[in-house]
Order: sequence, then C-alpha cells, then structure tokens
Amino acid sequence: ENWDYYADGSLDNADWRSASNKVKWQNGQAPFGYGNSGRYMDTYSKTKVGSTNNKKICVYFRKTFTLKEAPKADDVFRFSYIVDDGFRVHVNGQDVGGYHLYEGDGYSVNTESHDGSWYEGDTPGEGFIDIPAKYFQKGENVIAVDVHNCNNTSSDLFFDASLVQISTSEQDAEFVSEDPVFEMPSEGDFELE
Repeated sequence: ENWDYYADGSLDNADWRSASNKVKWQNGQAPFGYGNSGRYMDTYSKTKVGSTNNKKICVYFRKTFTLKEAPKADDVFRFSYIVDDGFRVHVNGQDVGGYHLYEGDGYSVNTESHDGSWYEGDTPGEGFIDIPAKYFQKGENVIAVDVHNCNNTSSDLFFDASLVQISTSEQDAEFVSEDPVFEMPSEGDFELE
C-alpha cells in the first residue's frame, strides 16, 4: 500500500493534516523505515526514509481516500499499526489517538520524553486503534500520521498501517482465521469453538 511521506524536518507550522495542505510530499510503498543492516526495520522496509547515518526524529505520513457513503454512527474504523517507536494518528485534521505519544506533541518530542521505557527494541510494536465513525465523512477523507523516534540517536524507525471500516453488522459476525497463529484482540467478549 502506498502513502505520501515527508522526512525533511518539522511540519509543526504547516497544515499537513488537512486536505488543503501545501507540503511537497514524496510517495512510497509501505512499510517505511530504516535500521541496522540485517535487523527487522532494515529488512522489512520497502521505502527507506532515513538511515543509521541520516537519523530521523519524526517522519510524516498521509493518505487520501474516498468513502462512497457516510459511515453509520456505530461503525468503527480499525487503524492497525506496526511502529518503532511511537505515533499520533489524525483523521480529517482531528487527533484520534496514538502510541507512546500525547496529543499535541510536536516534531522534536521523542517517545522517551514522556517515559524512558517508551521505545521498541529490535522489533516494532503492533496494535490497533478503533476510531469512531464520527471522524469520517462521505467523499474525500485524509488520514495523517506523525511517527516519532525514541530519541535523537536511535538507529531505527519503522511504520506500516492499514485502515479497515467495520460495520456494526460485521462486529457480531463469526470470525474464522486460517492463520496458524492468531492474536486475540485485547478488548471485547469472545467465544472460542
């Protein structure tokens, strides 16, 4: 999946989260990142957004997509991520969640600024955020993500994500996994058969 990205400094004073931004984006295929040779972040990055000699404290990503219909009020959009070290996600200009960062954190904030243990080691963190339908609209939508490193000397950075709309009727449906290993979601009630 392709995303637009910007890895050339701060966008704190730019309107990079909205549809009408004026940023000169590059485009690349996910996953994005860099790291020490042979390690996860280096091996699995399809688009390099830095290097161990050109470290990045923050890289910005965005994607525009169209919804043919307005989502139902109780639909959710699942933002699944793999990241090193933290991020904030925005939908149509609104901050809707993150991992290892707080709302309003700017370019120079790294994840260890908040907690010395907020970093990923040799493999990135994985998870998801369920985003309420109220942030989405019929027509054009923008999802924007700022990925931050743990500190200014970190040797790696990684980002991959997907967004899936889950309608209320699908939330109660049976789920069958053909994967040999399946990680159960951390929330909700489940019945295993």
